[in-house]
Amino acid sequence: MKKNISCVFALELAAALLAITAIGCSSGGGGDDDGGDDTVKAQFATECGTVEGGSLSNPADAKLQVEVVRVVDSNLVIVRDPADPAAGDILVKLLGLQPASQSSSSVSLLNSLSAGGAFLVPSNGACTATVQGGGTALVGELFSIDGKSFSEELLKSGRSGEVEAAGSCGEDLVAACHSAMREANAIRSAGQITDFLWKPRADSDYNKGSPVIHVNPCNATVIVNGEALLDFGPGNGRCNTSRMFQSCGSFGSNIKVEVIDNESGLPYFNGDDPFVIVPNGCSRYEFKR
Repeated sequence: MKKNISCVFALELAAALLAITAIGCSSGGGGDDDGGDDTVKAQFATECGTVEGGSLSNPADAKLQVEVVRVVDSNLVIVRDPADPAAGDILVKLLGLQPASQSSSSVSLLNSLSAGGAFLVPSNGACTATVQGGGTALVGELFSIDGKSFSEELLKSGRSGEVEAAGSCGEDLVAACHSAMREANAIRSAGQITDFLWKPRADSDYNKGSPVIHVNPCNATVIVNGEALLDFGPGNGRCNTSRMFQSCGSFGSNIKVEVIDNESGLPYFNGDDPFVIVPNGCSRYEFKR
């Protein structure tokens, strides 16, 4: 994980867990006579089921609607119960998922799922886990307002971390299904990008003063924000030299660069992601692995 979790969650979490437990005990019941409660509950059906109360249920009985404060990492989300502001922020770890090694795209997906808030389902009462960095998190599942499981959406997109096979919060109940989902949706790769350079202003007369990308894969096409570039051959110690013909400022920030193998049509990966994000078009960006 890129950032340590602040110790401030430790004290707030204890009070928050008590509040969640109290809500779970008091919010039972048969619902309305017209079956409205069953209709709402069916919204939270998943492919693998959801662990709640220490057992597997499908659909989940998601009753606690929370505000999403911040997505911390690919498996960590900070939420808050708007009905109980005194409980403070609650750090939630998605059951059975480890952090992704390259989490930017995972965080982006979770942010989109978080629009308008979420529903929180604790996995096994007030079961907690120690997360990377030494913090403590409530283990559970989050659902989007329209009923999408955060965990399953990550797994289906190929952007989740490794699946945890065992744990004290019911990880084993969904591990086999989650692993199969992750494997079925893994994005095939042509290999890894190990040598990459975004140079904001080229020296060559071909596109003097405009950006150029040097990257190690040979026989590949570089795509910038959806536009395929022409490969000018080896240069600057790399096999591929792809040039642009606009000013660096026209590309803005968070530029998506994809490298596609010409023979197989498969993407080269940057860690877990099939792309590279260049933070600023007018700043040099380089890595070697």
